[in-house]
Amino acid sequence: MRVTDQLLRPSMSNTERMLRPMGDVVTPERASRRPSPRCPLRPGQPCTLCHPEARKGPQDCPTVALVMADPDLRAELALFKAQHRNAAVDRESA
Repeated sequence: MRVTDQLLRPSMSNTERMLRPMGDVVTPERASRRPSPRCPLRPGQPCTLCHPEARKGPQDCPTVALVMADPDLRAELALFKAQHRNAAVDRESA
């Protein structure tokens, strides 16, 4: 291709770049940047909507609501998260 042909050729739009056909399937070129919600009860793991009433994530999960409403369970969760954090730091320093 000559330089003049490159200059005259229209550039691809962002949509065309992201949805470039690959075979019969059109796939996004880049991964989505939507954040995935994290489970507040299982550190380091995504919310898997494990409870049937959790439709959007941890914000409407009844299990999370129960744990956060009970002072004893909330204290146990804080202890569990601290242990998880310390274990992660120990793994990084080893």
